[in-house]
Amino acid sequence: MQSFIDRYIEQGINQGQRLGEATALLRQMERKFGAPSDSVRERVLAADSDTLLEWLDRILNAESVDAVLKTRSQRNGWLRRPVGLGNWMQGSWSRSRQRKCGGSH
Repeated sequence: MQSFIDRYIEQGINQGQRLGEATALLRQMERKFGAPSDSVRERVLAADSDTLLEWLDRILNAESVDAVLKTRSQRNGWLRRPVGLGNWMQGSWSRSRQRKCGGSH
C-alpha cells in the first residue's frame, strides 16, 4: 500500500514528465512552424501525457500546427466520449466503443 507521501511524490513526477513533454512539443512547434498562438500553447499545456506523446510523434511529419493537434475523433469521424463526461470516464468509454465498433484506438 502506497503511503500519502509516495502518492504525492508520484503525482509530482507525473506532472513534471507531462510538463517536459509539453515543453518539448512547444519548442518543436516553434522551430517548425513559428511561435505558437496563446490558444495552442494553452491547449498543449492542458493536454494529458498520452495526447502529448501522440502529438510529439505526429509533429515529425505534420505540415501544420492543426495537423499536429488534430484529435482522434476528428481523424476517425466519431467522438471519443460523450460530451459532458469527465476525463475519468474517457478511457473506459473509448475501450467499450472500440470493442463495439471493432476499431483501433
